[in-house]
Formats: sequence, C-alpha cells, structure tokens
Amino acid sequence: MKNLMTDEDFDAEFNRLMAEMDAADALKRATVAKLEALLASGSVEFSDDSGAHFAAVTPEAYACGGFRITRYDAQGLAGHTHTGDDSGAQELVEQGYTIPAPGSMDRLSRGWM
Repeated sequence: MKNLMTDEDFDAEFNRLMAEMDAADALKRATVAKLEALLASGSVEFSDDSGAHFAAVTPEAYACGGFRITRYDAQGLAGHTHTGDDSGAQELVEQGYTIPAPGSMDRLSRGWM
C-alpha cells in the first residue's frame, strides 16, 4: 500500500494543527481572563453568540464557596452548574456564554408563566 503523505508533509500538517490548537487555547485563556474581570466588576449575566440563551453567575447558596451558573432563555430556567471555588469564567466560556447581557433575567422572566 502506498503512503499518501511524506514524512515532511506529515510534520508540516502536525505543526499546523498544533499551532491552530495553541491559537485556540490562547483565545480561550484571553476570553476567560476578560470574563473574570467582568465578574469581578459585578457583571453577572451573559448570553451566547445567538443572543437566545443566557447564564447568570451567583454565589452558590448550597455549598461552601464557589458559584452557580444558572442557564435560562425566553421559555424559563434551563438548569444550573456548580463551579467549585473558581469564579465561573472558565465554565462560562466552555458553555459559550461570553457576551455581557445585563438585565436579561429580569427582562425575560416577565414572560415565564
């Protein structure tokens, strides 16, 4: 069976993929740092890119330390996640909630009945 990729091609593709992963990781770290700063300044509500799904970060009431991320949309509450002892920024990024959305829970909750 004939090898379709030379060693040089394989190395080049591997290096390209590693650089792509490194760039994505750097962007994720920068986004987490930005959200940590927003959370520290008091911003607690965020939306995803679609603007249809939201998350609010609040201190965890049922555990010692940590935060709770409560997910919601126009239909109502959709679930929550306990973040442990961190601020919740990492979890927000992983779940796709990166756009500040102040007042979104109050605005949407008027239609939850």
